[in-house]
Amino acid sequence: MKLKIVFLGNHTVGVQVLKALYPYGCLSGVVAHPEDPEDGNKYLSVHDYANELNVPVIRASPKMPLLLDFINKIKPDLIWVTDYKYLLPSEIFLLPRLGAINLHPSLLPKFKGRASLNWAMIHGENKVGLTAHFIDADVDTGDIIKQVELPIHKHEYIGDVLEKIYPLYRTITNDVITMFLNNNIQRKPQNSALGSIYPARKPADGVINLNKNAYEILNFIRALSRPYPGAFLIKDRMKTTIWKANISEKKFETCGLHSLNNEIYLQCTDHSLKITDYTITEESFDV
Repeated sequence: MKLKIVFLGNHTVGVQVLKALYPYGCLSGVVAHPEDPEDGNKYLSVHDYANELNVPVIRASPKMPLLLDFINKIKPDLIWVTDYKYLLPSEIFLLPRLGAINLHPSLLPKFKGRASLNWAMIHGENKVGLTAHFIDADVDTGDIIKQVELPIHKHEYIGDVLEKIYPLYRTITNDVITMFLNNNIQRKPQNSALGSIYPARKPADGVINLNKNAYEILNFIRALSRPYPGAFLIKDRMKTTIWKANISEKKFETCGLHSLNNEIYLQCTDHSLKITDYTITEESFDV
């Protein structure tokens, strides 16, 4: 069965999916985010890669009439979404005869919404995953097609997890497109009572809550480390961004940062953390 697919997406993960879809000869159009200074710099560019493939590509959000016109002209059998930050209206996701699907970086129904990998690590999860699911009118609630699990080890940081999950985007794409081509799609409804929707995260959300224990704060640090802006504390207009740390047996009387023998520690409500990688910069406000 020959399919016509319109892909909507962004980021390095979007390029991974394009690399998997293109050899099947079904990629009829690509929609990338509007102009973004990080596109092609901080991460790979879906727009640029589509141009390399000579696949028709536009930059558009759902509020732009250009998007609906582009999709209507192609008349796709399937819409495929990966890291497209806009919610699709029903007039778009109901257009293709086979529907619209999304690749979401969590084990749905857990961690619906934005920044799923970061939220999972903040909450101390020992595994994350990738879910292919149909798009419906709500946020990440459509029927599940396939899931792939990825264990998280306690010594790993978000950058490690990203490097491990990137190849899974190609793996799950190959599996799911094969299901469509063989007319062998399986659908598993989600339990809407399970899981929560999490919001996007901003750099300012990285401030460390000193009312947490060492395990919780270490998870927070791991979840926000490079390539993200990092977990931090600000005192006397100096911002200490903590990239890596370990649980320590050292004890200090007050919660917060302490220096001992040219080493830096963060005392939490129970144990302290030895800070092994950090940067200090000047800020214009205190937290």
